[in-house]
This record gives sequence, structure tokens and C-alpha cells, in this order.
Amino acid sequence: MAYRQFIVPTDHDFVTSLGVIPEARGEDGVRGIVIPATDGFEVDLTIDPLGLSVVLSVTRNTSEIMRIIREGATALRLAPTSPEIVIEFTTDDTAGRIEVTLRPFIYVAETTLLG
Repeated sequence: MAYRQFIVPTDHDFVTSLGVIPEARGEDGVRGIVIPATDGFEVDLTIDPLGLSVVLSVTRNTSEIMRIIREGATALRLAPTSPEIVIEFTTDDTAGRIEVTLRPFIYVAETTLLG
């Protein structure tokens, strides 16, 4: 298996683009953010650069309504406009991306294609 790197924005990039500061979560290098959206929704993103993985969950009023766990992450990109979060991933058999739009409402699109 080839060596892969997971490119993750700096804390400053998170503050500039999303207005949140990543916090340490458990294991070495694992960080997370919680982004309040509209109508009681929140997006929680856990980033593990060493494990090349992300966990994305969406809650509404503390009830989880969606969770995506993705391994093989290669890049996480942020933007001030929609989609605000883009996660790219590659495994031996697949490649794809997850796009997260935060406003005016939460929209998550995942595309996975066979390699």
C-alpha cells in the first residue's frame, strides 16, 4: 500500500472560514469542531490526520440524524461559500468526496466511485 497524506487546514483556517477553533479529541492529533447551523442543527466533524479518517455527524436538538465515517481521507478543504467543507478520500478501490453546505441549510453530498 502506498503512503498517503491527509492534508488538513490550520486552526487559523478553521477560524477564518467557519468561525470555530478545533479542539483536541482523545488520541494524538485527533481534533474536532462543532458548527452550529440553522433551526437547532449542528455539524460535528472529527478529524484524524494520522488515521486518515473523518467522522461527520449532523444533529438536531441533540438527536443525531446522520453519521458518515470515512477512511482514506486525503484532503479537507474549507471555503467561506458553499460548499463550506469538502473532504476528499482515496482507498485502493475507491475515490470520492463529501461536500458539506452549512447555510442557508445543511446539505451533505457524498460521491464514491470505483477506482
